[in-house]
Amino acid sequence: MLSMLVGTIIYVEYKDLLDLHLLPLKTRLEDEDWLDSPLEHIRVDDERLYRLLMRGRELAQKCFWAHLDKSRPDIRRREFPGGWQQVKLEVPQLIQALDSRALNFRHNDPQLARSALFAVVPLRHLTCYWSHGELGWGRPAPRVVYQHLKNVQKLAIHLYDEECAAKARELRDEARQAVEDTVSEVEALEPLFDMYAWKYHHEQMFEQIERANDEKTLGLFRYPDVISRAAEA
Repeated sequence: MLSMLVGTIIYVEYKDLLDLHLLPLKTRLEDEDWLDSPLEHIRVDDERLYRLLMRGRELAQKCFWAHLDKSRPDIRRREFPGGWQQVKLEVPQLIQALDSRALNFRHNDPQLARSALFAVVPLRHLTCYWSHGELGWGRPAPRVVYQHLKNVQKLAIHLYDEECAAKARELRDEARQAVEDTVSEVEALEPLFDMYAWKYHHEQMFEQIERANDEKTLGLFRYPDVISRAAEA
């Protein structure tokens, strides 16, 4: 009987370790090679970008709340009794809510889980104080957005939440699709370059190209050829 119990414990620990290492692979955590291409500087419709990040923020709130509901219902009842929407992702609130074992779960590293949780706080700030300058010239917008959503995915992985990790991956794929849609949109408009009333996100790219030309730093900002042609039209 004792040997069976020991065997079960060993199996559970092995599965916990295995799941923690498989989740990043199953949800393609590091699949982001496209960011090292001319697509990394492409701008996206501002509202589409904002809504994408808002969904990422809500996913992080739900992931953290679900973890507490499952493994630390005492904290959930005390701090967030009304539901996931009460998780503000603010540093003071999180510090108050968490004790030293609040993020312990299965075979995770609670310190890494804590770091992953606090890494999504900037996403909360970005969505609460949204402005056109938040994704500024020095930081390619897709890379910034992708990193925020990747942080949500990391949080889900450290909490063994495969469903949330998969949803975060889907949001990252949507971000890439939004970038590709911008390029496709400009390609379709090529016959109308001289007369089209460009949208805000198009103008952002053209201004960046113009500024880079003026400052002789064009090599720092790679764009697909069709975007460069549109900027010159």
